[in-house]
Amino acid sequence: MNPAGYDLEIGLTLVTQMQEQTLIVGHRGVGGLSVDAGALRGEGGPQNPRLVVPVTIRLEPRPTGAGIAVTQLQGSLSSSQDHNPANLIGRPVHEHLVNSFPVRSYPKSSESHTVLLNFFIEAQEITALERLRHSATSGLFELYLHLTPVVAGLQTSDELRVADSESYPLDLGAYSQVLPFWRATVLPIRISIETSAWTRDVLPGLGYDRVRHIEVTFPPSLPEHEAATASFDFARQALDEKRYSECVASCRGILNLWVNQYSATNTVKIAQRVAKARGWGDDDKRVDFLDRIWKATTDMVNTPHHPEGSTEPLTVDASDARLLFMLVAALSEYLG
Repeated sequence: MNPAGYDLEIGLTLVTQMQEQTLIVGHRGVGGLSVDAGALRGEGGPQNPRLVVPVTIRLEPRPTGAGIAVTQLQGSLSSSQDHNPANLIGRPVHEHLVNSFPVRSYPKSSESHTVLLNFFIEAQEITALERLRHSATSGLFELYLHLTPVVAGLQTSDELRVADSESYPLDLGAYSQVLPFWRATVLPIRISIETSAWTRDVLPGLGYDRVRHIEVTFPPSLPEHEAATASFDFARQALDEKRYSECVASCRGILNLWVNQYSATNTVKIAQRVAKARGWGDDDKRVDFLDRIWKATTDMVNTPHHPEGSTEPLTVDASDARLLFMLVAALSEYLG
């Protein structure tokens, strides 16, 4: 029995044109969903970065009394076509589309409505997106939008012609009978993004033009010194808790672990040991560079505790401790 005329028994039809994927209800295509990759934008700045993805929903005309509407839309953004949680960008988002039913069909025309999905993303996810962009071999890189729509049959108050007008007086406005369909699906939408548009329209809104995130392997591998992991964790925790002198002390300990790892001495410096291990020549600029930066970092982490020649001990602040911690982490990654 099909009193409302929802003739959804026709075989499955999938049509993909450009960025549009067919919206399937039961076994029938009733419209399409698409993304204009050029309309992606970043918002929120470095404090609250979010990627705004506009999704256009198009519904085919439906007979009077047999209208449909998209009442909910769940979306997740991924770097792969497979819906793998490890590849998700940001948290999944939900949009409720019941108030005034903005995404609904009409009897004589195909109607479209754009829904803005706001994906709140973390700093490390922005870095992952940048790695994806830089690894693209052409001027495009790709993301995939996975969507789960909820579609319902929709009959409005004009169509229902309820005799008992006292139950829903006119001053309450229009109302609808909503009949959710059991199954509505759409294939993942591939979003091909121009790298130039990304840097122009998205990254500034995410605050990436003001903040940079640098990744290092952390902690490094020191097979002969199991204390390295604990020292790194202590230094990081001390920095987070504003115990800056203790952070610097842990950094000094980490450098000493590397000295022991390479069996460096006052006469055979660690830069020389590294040069020999890596086959650098005597005139290789990296030897002098590593020696200078190692000495400068070592002198700084020793100063608060061994202030020879100073009338007062050096007091390190947050920026000092952070700089030394990052230098030690970067040196450790390089040596590891």
